[in-house]
Amino acid sequence: MGFRRTGWIIAALITAGVVGATVAYAAPGHESSTVDSRADGELRYFGYFGARMMADTGNHLPEVAGRSNLNHVNISDYDRYAPEVLDDCAPASCAVYTGFEMFAECDGENSPNCHLYPDYRERWLRLAEAVRPKLDKVAAFYLLDEPYHHGAKVADVATAARTIKETFPDAKVMLVEAGYKIASIEVPAEVDWIGFDDYCKSPAEVESILGALEERTRPEQGLFLFPQAAPLRMCGSLPGHTTDTELAALQHEYHAIAKRHPRVIGLMTFGFWVEGTAPTQLPETFAAHQRIAGEIIGGR
Repeated sequence: MGFRRTGWIIAALITAGVVGATVAYAAPGHESSTVDSRADGELRYFGYFGARMMADTGNHLPEVAGRSNLNHVNISDYDRYAPEVLDDCAPASCAVYTGFEMFAECDGENSPNCHLYPDYRERWLRLAEAVRPKLDKVAAFYLLDEPYHHGAKVADVATAARTIKETFPDAKVMLVEAGYKIASIEVPAEVDWIGFDDYCKSPAEVESILGALEERTRPEQGLFLFPQAAPLRMCGSLPGHTTDTELAALQHEYHAIAKRHPRVIGLMTFGFWVEGTAPTQLPETFAAHQRIAGEIIGGR
């Protein structure tokens, strides 16, 4: 099993169950985000997971401006929503995390009590109202990270995705799962984009998991890969996953895999910031991102 990144998220955000309590409830209308309407099957996104998680962990969107067009962000702080973060997103370039609004008791592996909050809809609507004035900055809404790894039920994941679609019918809904769950994954029809993470794995192993994901999803659902972009404690000193030179090469390996599989529409890297590693500490890897982003985003 690869590095379980949600453990880091939960450690940082364990008290986030009360986020947004001061945001007034209002029944939303049906608005559309500015999303890419081209058919899936074209590699076109590159960005970073955790570009903004909490105020105390920093907003890194300015660091990756110009070399990304899809970044994972959380605006659900402990005591308030932080929609101003979206000001640093280019149009239709941020994937807004929704897991803390929807799900409870999903902290561990295969948590037996992982479930939707009884008031998940009201919690989601508060987040939706915070996002609404800046909806043009949103590319997708990101479901609970690795939901099946954390014990979420398929029906609950489908309900979460459907609830988002009821509010913003044209918005993309993104699901990212742990690699070891892909062989048996059930992807709700309401989900538009699906990815997986499995760090410390060889490119051949990653490509094999991708093949399984292709078999278990519909042709119109876009797929994402999550390249490991920094050393992770889980990987130790594993060859190919440790030095800056090795990690730079790994980015290009993931890019090559994506180009061999037409259904892959994006790469979202993981590793910067989550264990204290800044892009400046890995100049070769960051330069690789610049080259890959230039090719993917290019003249878009």
